[in-house]
Amino acid sequence: GADCLPACQSLTLPPEPCRAAAMAEGQMPEEDPFEQYLSQDQTAAAAAPVYTGEPTTHDANDQLRLLVACAHRQEQLLGKVCSVLMGLDEKMSRLVNAQESLEARMEQLAANA
Repeated sequence: GADCLPACQSLTLPPEPCRAAAMAEGQMPEEDPFEQYLSQDQTAAAAAPVYTGEPTTHDANDQLRLLVACAHRQEQLLGKVCSVLMGLDEKMSRLVNAQESLEARMEQLAANA
């Protein structure tokens, strides 16, 4: 939580002394890709809304709109699950048919041998 933040910040070394030393030597400082990643992560975390369990507005229309959107996403997800299951059922039927024909062919070859 918020009490962890000062402890986490104390673990990171400030990049400024390294940059200052590189500039003193006449070199252009290179941007550290990991530092870029961390700064992007911190920016995204700061911009991300925090879910508190409480509605941000108490407007019934907003709540109804959110409920409808949630139901629509659930319906889409269930539709995708149903299509995957129907595809799986079709593939399993083809597999069973192929296995039965293979078994019949094997019995026919065993009888002729």
